[in-house]
Amino acid sequence: MNKKFTSFVAAILIATTINAQELIKAEAAMGTGYANDVYFKLEDKTAITSTRDWDISFYRKSEFKTGIRVNDTKISKVYEVSDNFDDWDNVTIDGLSTLPTLYNSDTVWEEGAFNQASAQSGWGNYNSISHVVEGKIIFILEYTAGGYVKFKINSLKIGTYDFTYSKYVNGAWGEDKTFSLSKDSSLNRIFNYFNITTDSVVTPEPESSQWDLKFTQYTTDYPMGNEYVKYLVTGPLQSDNILVAEIEGDNNPKNATEYKSDINTIGYDWKKLNGFSYILRDVSYFVKNISSNKIYKLEFNAIPSSSVGTLSFEYKDVTASLATNDIEKTKFGIYTDVNQPKTISIIYNSQEASSSNIAVAIYSINGQLVHQENYKPTGSFTNKSINLSRLSAGVYIVKLQSGGKTESKKVVLR
Repeated sequence: MNKKFTSFVAAILIATTINAQELIKAEAAMGTGYANDVYFKLEDKTAITSTRDWDISFYRKSEFKTGIRVNDTKISKVYEVSDNFDDWDNVTIDGLSTLPTLYNSDTVWEEGAFNQASAQSGWGNYNSISHVVEGKIIFILEYTAGGYVKFKINSLKIGTYDFTYSKYVNGAWGEDKTFSLSKDSSLNRIFNYFNITTDSVVTPEPESSQWDLKFTQYTTDYPMGNEYVKYLVTGPLQSDNILVAEIEGDNNPKNATEYKSDINTIGYDWKKLNGFSYILRDVSYFVKNISSNKIYKLEFNAIPSSSVGTLSFEYKDVTASLATNDIEKTKFGIYTDVNQPKTISIIYNSQEASSSNIAVAIYSINGQLVHQENYKPTGSFTNKSINLSRLSAGVYIVKLQSGGKTESKKVVLR
């Protein structure tokens, strides 16, 4: 299979900053009609512009997740037309308007339109004997520019997606095309991507270390009158390495629980409709990187125009004023014991009155999630052991997260 690497146009934003507390003025230039995505890294003050030349994206960061999304700007609707693969040759585009439409989640990356269908994982069922997710649902994709594609995910087996599709041409389905795509085919990213138009793998997403916010268009429940309708909106979605607190007025977050992992915490509603035009809301966003613990205060400073497609904002590093007390109150420790092979110990020491659940994520050296669990400390000081005997000997990264606090450490399992 040929792979096409989408060219990135990297724009280094000019900022006359002398220290971390100075205000940085920045832009996400998405182009006319917000045609492109812009991946922005706050610490580096850099933007990477990427064309949306993909149709389907496959979540790749966990062996336990089966998320598959569509490009909202290219595919307007996803329909479940059958729960039996035997119907593949007989499905038609007749009566699609009577079927429910399936949409991507706008709060978590790993839940796409295909995961909203009727099978166990949306598009398929997990076989506990073979450990394969077996496809069950036939979908039809309706394109914004016109046209249809029928699509099925055959299986997810040993970290590889196998899928088949057929394009609707001149009133009939064309030839079936089947592809296999490994989760490891694109390391250090949230998704693998496929372009059905060109029948090729593409890579529009930069590596995770290169961005915090993705300025894009996505479908959400939008208020219209007394109801909500699915609507394509414009705004930033956050990476899975970011937490965001949305604070009204000139205030600061009061505690770690105000930081949210929902990818649309900023989203589209930093502006609001006032009569027949939009105005900026009186709101600030505190963006925290859970790897570096740096916190930035971000505000939008202009209402964008689709004819220009540029979102303007400003931000500054406020880590020193917000993070110090939080870090000192709670500490984690991650240790291995030579007398207990393939076992790690987690030390939790906190001065806070109540403790949050601790999320444990363990990654292989190439970034693959190999273990995850949550537990709640029973006191201000706890020591928890995790047996990892099922893992191969080698180097792993252990990441702990509790509220807005994180700790990562490289460990060697022998």
